[in-house]
Amino acid sequence: MSDRLLEQTIGRQPGLTLIFRTMAGEFVPAAAEGFSGEIAYELTGLDGVLRSRTMRITSVAAVPVAEKAADPALTIKLGLADFIRLSAGEADPVTLLMGERMTLEGDFMLAAKVGAMFGQPLPEA
Repeated sequence: MSDRLLEQTIGRQPGLTLIFRTMAGEFVPAAAEGFSGEIAYELTGLDGVLRSRTMRITSVAAVPVAEKAADPALTIKLGLADFIRLSAGEADPVTLLMGERMTLEGDFMLAAKVGAMFGQPLPEA
């Protein structure tokens, strides 16, 4: 799908809510290795609108919040369509980082765990 079509279908409020609820449902507490705090997602659409979302992590759960994080340990910034592809497993985070289509601010050790925290398999060595 084109970026525009992804944003017009999945990138609206109901689609984003579903993605973040699915992520929360796949949360693996052991993969968080004791982390608790907030991970911020700053998703920019083709329209230039920033969509801020937060995942609040506790020792037992992840709770999605449709607002900007107050004090995130990690902020993940990327385009809305790239986020949708990433959440569907159709984009690689390393490729997005290397292509400067995704940026990270904050705890880079936490960033390395995010995929595993939300049920993604670890890359093979």
